[in-house]
Amino acid sequence: MRKFVSVFAASFYLFVSCGGNNAVSDADASKDSEVNLDSANSKISYALGAQQIEGLIQQQLIEYLDFEAYVAGFEAAFKGDSLKVSFEEAFALLQQEKSKPFLKNKELGDQFLAENGQREEVTTLPSGLQYEVITAGTGPKPGLNDQFVAHYTGSLIDGTVFDSSVERGEPLTYMVNQVVPGWTEALQLMSVGSKWKIYLPSELAYGETGTPGGPIEPYSALIFEMELLDIGKPGESQ
Repeated sequence: MRKFVSVFAASFYLFVSCGGNNAVSDADASKDSEVNLDSANSKISYALGAQQIEGLIQQQLIEYLDFEAYVAGFEAAFKGDSLKVSFEEAFALLQQEKSKPFLKNKELGDQFLAENGQREEVTTLPSGLQYEVITAGTGPKPGLNDQFVAHYTGSLIDGTVFDSSVERGEPLTYMVNQVVPGWTEALQLMSVGSKWKIYLPSELAYGETGTPGGPIEPYSALIFEMELLDIGKPGESQ
């Protein structure tokens, strides 16, 4: 039974092994009426197959399904053959396909940052991080393994605010090395008491994934106005 379940799990991950033809032929479709469902195993198998496809539909993944390649992957896993496409490669391909409609965001972000970087008050670092100092603090700077306390307001390049600790009335307390790369870099340059406006290219923010189900689309450049209030070591109360 364990092997039986693992085969279904393997076939689930292989649905993106080949893209293109999503249609099932009439011959394949007609096989549904020819299947013998007299035994318990046949009924279980039929239901598991249907459940798996329903899962792909619910997750909006069915559009990436090539039925012929799907069946080939299923059979290879069932027989214990070596797989021609690894799970890791399939996931990477899936992410690329899902991100394609949002590539325009990267173009717009790159254009915005190029223009923004021309402003005298903006400093552009080799990583692509841009910042401007609103208030220069005089306190210590946090290290990579320090905890920080900061107020921030995050917005898209069109000015849409997607999150704000200021509006919530509660600053963020977190680890410097556990935030997006642009924050990690900027925080280590800021002194306590500083207030900066930072501009992050997508690769220093949420990259090609964005925040699934959230307000940040893939490849979005972001703007944060942030004020560093305090720093401390992990476990210290603020």
